[in-house]
Amino acid sequence: MDWGRAKNILLIAFLSLNLFLGYRLHQELSRYPAAAGTGQVSAEDLAKTEEHLLSLGLRLETPIPREIVALPLLRVRLLPSNHRHMAQHLFAGLKGVEIIRPAGTEGEILYLRGGEELRAYGNGILSYRNPHPPPASSPPKERVQEWLEDFIAQQRGFGQELGLGEVRELIPEEKYFIRLEQTYQGRPLVGSAGVEVLLTAGGIEFFWQRPLEPLGPAGQEKTIIPATEALLRLAALHQGSGTGSPTPVGEITLGYYNKLYDAQEWEAVPVWAICTGGDQWHYINAFTGELEL
Repeated sequence: MDWGRAKNILLIAFLSLNLFLGYRLHQELSRYPAAAGTGQVSAEDLAKTEEHLLSLGLRLETPIPREIVALPLLRVRLLPSNHRHMAQHLFAGLKGVEIIRPAGTEGEILYLRGGEELRAYGNGILSYRNPHPPPASSPPKERVQEWLEDFIAQQRGFGQELGLGEVRELIPEEKYFIRLEQTYQGRPLVGSAGVEVLLTAGGIEFFWQRPLEPLGPAGQEKTIIPATEALLRLAALHQGSGTGSPTPVGEITLGYYNKLYDAQEWEAVPVWAICTGGDQWHYINAFTGELEL
């Protein structure tokens, strides 16, 4: 096989695809020009966008935010690790808990007791698993509010403020998925941030946390693109990847995006966080309109 010729053919194919997608995106966005400055998207544009998104394979199940604001980058840092306090909380004390520093890892600490496991990673992540929570007489629904109040108060004692992002009942499993958020001036820190929990009647089955601390704005404010434009950009990327039936859009939130950076501090960019299909999150840069990976 002529590998050089095959490579050239692939490069030309990818270039043609990118040009086609760029042309389609330009066509879609030209129908709904972004507003200059701050303000609100008109009701007429919201209706047109919703109708057009459906033709592109996205079905809205939540209102489109109307706000157009100016935001800066946000300076964020990792909070000092509280893994020992979290281990005491999750294991109800450290009696019988084995503490290990795995060889070949940097800053990782492992807490073990029977089937329970808590891992504290060097990038700030805490991950806990308990495949067999103890049996309980009360159904998980009665435990959710009690657990939320206790955990949020406990985290406040560690210096971290959390707010409720989502509670979703998993009916066949008799479990609840809970997402808690950190915020800065009312806007959530999204991406690799916050808390996710799988709660059963007997207690926590899975827990994930990456504690962050917002430090304040970095640089000048810039006007963001409206949510309508972010949705159209996502729809252009989504075209051709569906199964024929429209994909539901369940949440659209303006927040600050955080990746797993190899750093203690970084600048988080404003993004439109869009949830499709119930659990698939997409982050559209609110300055450039590009998809954050």
